[in-house]
Amino acid sequence: KLKQLKTREETQSSPTDSLALGAWRAIAMRQYESRMEAETLRKRLQAAVNSQAVMIQDLENVLKKTVREVEKLTTVELPEILEKKARLGSKDATLYGTYFENLDALYERLDEVFKEVGVTPTPEDVRRSVGVIVGAPSTGRETCV
Repeated sequence: KLKQLKTREETQSSPTDSLALGAWRAIAMRQYESRMEAETLRKRLQAAVNSQAVMIQDLENVLKKTVREVEKLTTVELPEILEKKARLGSKDATLYGTYFENLDALYERLDEVFKEVGVTPTPEDVRRSVGVIVGAPSTGRETCV
């Protein structure tokens, strides 16, 4: 009978054990929720960075195309130059304006997200996040990862 009582005592949980178990569960749940929030934020930030990388690449392509067209203009006869200049003027100005407005809005939103999280990225952090090697000479062909 004594053996049965000891076994029963060992298997029954004391109030402090159940309190500790409840506290452990509460802590574990808070940590899990914090991790999920951090993962969600990381995904949002990564999507913002990817979106900006695409926009930067598009803008770079437009600028390269414009430079090529301007270089071609310097070797063409005068009537063709005037025609291309007129065409480049209004269409590209609108395109550049749209790109820069959108880029500014994205940067403002990204800054807001960083402030919400309490992160202040340094230029080195930004370069590392888009895959540019800090201190490496620029080749003009860096790509975002």
